[in-house]
Amino acid sequence: MPDAPRLSVVIPTCNRLEILQQCLACLEAQTLPRELFEVLLVDDASTDATPAFLDTLRTPLQLRLFRQAARGGPARARNVGIRAARGEFILFLNDDALMEPGGLQTHLETHLALPAYRLSVLGRFELPAAFRSRLWGYTLTHSDLVFDYGALRQDTLYGGSHYYTCNISTPRQALLDCGLFDERFTGELWGAEDIEIGHRLASLDPPVGVLFREGCAAEHRHELNVTDFGRMFRVRGGGAVHMFVRHRDMTVHYRDIRAADIRFWRALPEAVTRRVEALQALLRATESMRLPPASGNTGEAGAVLPPQGLKERDFPALYRDGLSLWRLREDRLIPLLDARLEEVRRTLAAARKGQCSMQAAARGIYPACLYLRWHHDTEGVCASPAIGEICKEPLN
Repeated sequence: MPDAPRLSVVIPTCNRLEILQQCLACLEAQTLPRELFEVLLVDDASTDATPAFLDTLRTPLQLRLFRQAARGGPARARNVGIRAARGEFILFLNDDALMEPGGLQTHLETHLALPAYRLSVLGRFELPAAFRSRLWGYTLTHSDLVFDYGALRQDTLYGGSHYYTCNISTPRQALLDCGLFDERFTGELWGAEDIEIGHRLASLDPPVGVLFREGCAAEHRHELNVTDFGRMFRVRGGGAVHMFVRHRDMTVHYRDIRAADIRFWRALPEAVTRRVEALQALLRATESMRLPPASGNTGEAGAVLPPQGLKERDFPALYRDGLSLWRLREDRLIPLLDARLEEVRRTLAAARKGQCSMQAAARGIYPACLYLRWHHDTEGVCASPAIGEICKEPLN
């Protein structure tokens, strides 16, 4: 029997055959010798052509297949892979992640170079180049709206809030020591299972932190549109409630939420939802909009983004509103939304007249994107059945 591989790549998949094939092709092209890594592919009850493809798959990879008869979500699928893995280190990879050729080698060599430490190695997860060249994708890339890669620094250790399972490797024993992924995060609750296990890893003695490394980037072959963006944060908000209920030591900005707040957000007034829909409709125009970059210090207001990109704390008033959005009612929400609508309309008008660079336009639409992130997160928080465990009043 051949020696056990050092690295086990665990990939949950469900109904994404075309991109899965590209993901596997990138793994076949890795510079890391194939005897040093295995691939554990966990099919989470796919109903497309994935099962048939896997039945006839021929690959030079050390590939092992696992099938779940019923949909269990990524947490359960990853646990299947962890339990079966033979490698000392587990690399979690999305099925729509295309790893650069030296990526696996960088992950493994980083772990082996630091034998005295237990840590997770985080690589970039980059949106497609064509997507990044358009205003919507550019704004997501150069901000903290989805991931915070713009602020991460090479060889810097971070906490559990940066445990992004799209491209991260961790010692297998550390995952076993912290109890694996919480499989209750499934369906509409899946959105925080990675941050939750990151919190438990960081709570071990000694803690397992997250080390960011260049040289192991993966391209996220998915164009996250405006609709997907809203859905993502509604799901994340709902999942986060379950995380906070389990970990009372974590800070939660809605710890004083009341039953009246929850009831309001579960049935928002039409005047509010109509404006949210209008804002989303305006932002959809940015999904296809290409603009020239800023031309240096031209005097254009807001043209040059800071090195770390756009961050919510650079907009303190809006950040404060976001933290307390669950408290707000129609009289406060409508002015907030009207201001965001006006900002986007003004930015798009300038862009269409050629009076606005890509960087300036990103700064112009960022507050609207940030508001929508908080808005959908709050909807998810209030929709979660577990919110009753945080609220000190009966919901009925």
